[in-house]
Amino acid sequence: MLRVHKRWSADDRPVTLARDVVPVLGPDTEVDPTRPMVEVALALTGERVGWEVVRPGADALGADDAALADRTPGEPVLTLDVTGVGLTGRVVYWTSEVHLRGGVPLRDGAPRRLVAPGATQPTGLRSVSSARPRRLWPRP
Repeated sequence: MLRVHKRWSADDRPVTLARDVVPVLGPDTEVDPTRPMVEVALALTGERVGWEVVRPGADALGADDAALADRTPGEPVLTLDVTGVGLTGRVVYWTSEVHLRGGVPLRDGAPRRLVAPGATQPTGLRSVSSARPRRLWPRP
């Protein structure tokens, strides 16, 4: 398993923390863990991500995350638990995100990266506003 911890900032202030886990299913491959999870998952599992299941929640910021974000423990946060599912139905990554107050406003959903089959770059954004699976490329 590849485990990556990330911290995103806006205007030099942390706004999101993430813990990513990707199973390593193929031969040893060097990957850049700062790349988007859909790219890392493809490199390590050999499978393109077709779906993300996003489960939103609310929590209090834990002491370890508060230290990483230079925030006060107990501060309310938005959580997103994300499961990336390959086109065969196999899980190709898990991500646990903590969105801090004062970050990017999420009014109707969270923007998620879209990658079309055969593409190496995102093709656009789609709002993910529920916990049900959504296809990650434009439908025909």
